[in-house]
Amino acid sequence: WIPEDRSIFTIIPIEKGSNKVYIEANATYLTSANDEVGVTGFRAYGQVWTLVNYGFESFSLKNNHGQYLSVHDTSVCLTDKPDKNTIFAITIQKDKWNEWLAKWYSSK
Repeated sequence: WIPEDRSIFTIIPIEKGSNKVYIEANATYLTSANDEVGVTGFRAYGQVWTLVNYGFESFSLKNNHGQYLSVHDTSVCLTDKPDKNTIFAITIQKDKWNEWLAKWYSSK
């Protein structure tokens, strides 16, 4: 997944009570098959991701292969293990984040 601005994207919930989301960004995304990563022609919002909420206004995004979206200074890739590059901070106010989680995300 290679967004034009690596820090800006929108999370769109699929349905209430589910942690499945779409990502909307002006970008294509990376996908993996047989442990190989490559750029596809699909848009970022074409893939379903799992929102992993860590609390403290941070989260990760995991694809249907169990791989985490990892954003580095100069690249974006997928990884099997979460680390500092797979954890995203929210950019909205804390109360709005908690309200969004309470409305859409089942574990909040």
